[in-house]
Amino acid sequence: LALLGDRATTAPAHDRLPEEGECNSDPGDLESCQTGGQKLPRWAYNNCVAQWVQKMKAEDVECVRQITHCNGFDQTAYRLLFAYEDHFPNKEPRLWTVFPSGELANQNERLESKKEQGLVAYAYPQSLEPHAIDNLDARTKPFCWRRDDGTWCVVQTWPTEYNDSWIKAFKPKDENPNTEKFNKQAVEEFSQAMCNLFDIKEDEFPTSFLKYGQNEGENTADAYVGTGRQIMALLRTNEAIRKEKRVLKLVEPDGFEIEYTDPKHGHEVKQKWFMDLNEQFVLYTKQGYEVMTCVKRMTQFHQDSCVLKSKRQIPPCSPETKLLPRPISLDWVAKSACALAMKSAVVV
Repeated sequence: LALLGDRATTAPAHDRLPEEGECNSDPGDLESCQTGGQKLPRWAYNNCVAQWVQKMKAEDVECVRQITHCNGFDQTAYRLLFAYEDHFPNKEPRLWTVFPSGELANQNERLESKKEQGLVAYAYPQSLEPHAIDNLDARTKPFCWRRDDGTWCVVQTWPTEYNDSWIKAFKPKDENPNTEKFNKQAVEEFSQAMCNLFDIKEDEFPTSFLKYGQNEGENTADAYVGTGRQIMALLRTNEAIRKEKRVLKLVEPDGFEIEYTDPKHGHEVKQKWFMDLNEQFVLYTKQGYEVMTCVKRMTQFHQDSCVLKSKRQIPPCSPETKLLPRPISLDWVAKSACALAMKSAVVV
């Protein structure tokens, strides 16, 4: 399969490789980055294969052309914090950060009872996506439950250090200072999740542990706005941006894996992100307690009062850039795949 090499892709059911009689135009020579890193002679691939590879390249280029590149953004972040610190010495609950997509992070992290420990969540309610409901289990039970209206709540919470730096940045309040920004439903669901996690009776919830924080700041790292499909094309074709965002690999067809440094323990941590290919997302670098590449739905991005700056298009990437592989459906190449693969294997 070296003919398709690193440029193979998952095709929709109606797509197929052109038949020999349909390939009349000359697609031109394929670059080594389109054939698995090997520069193949022109006779080693037929026009049908070459046309399909060039078509996929053109589609990726068009996707990237539609992405908006921004020089960071201004943000006003509203966060709820539960300062559990050392108030539960006989309990060591396990944290699972659940995303609306059903993906997990901070998997099975033990929450130690000690000073300056806290859990943070968004100040607006979130719901599980329908496809994620069937994957719920006992691990996610403290953070997900069915609401009275039939939707499923998800409390996406993650650890932080409730120290002088956090207090200086977020200026926490003990009472809700703005019910429009700190949604009542979100406050109730976050409180319920903390009761579930720390085994607290609802009528005994320690409201003094609940803080309302607001932080205004500037994020100076580049951000990229586009659909999930466009962002995948960007990461697939732009090696410089992969390095900038510390992307280790793509998880085709709709995700990628990044690496960041755990500020608490100092070691490298891997995190996978997934996107709906047809929805608008922002690819950005989170700057705060931890510095890591994230993707966030545009609607959620706006809920954090983020204002993107200096919007412009991304220039075409260099022809020498390393292209990442895409999965291939053999249904539309099986007819001649064996003969073509054997022919190119001899050349390689």
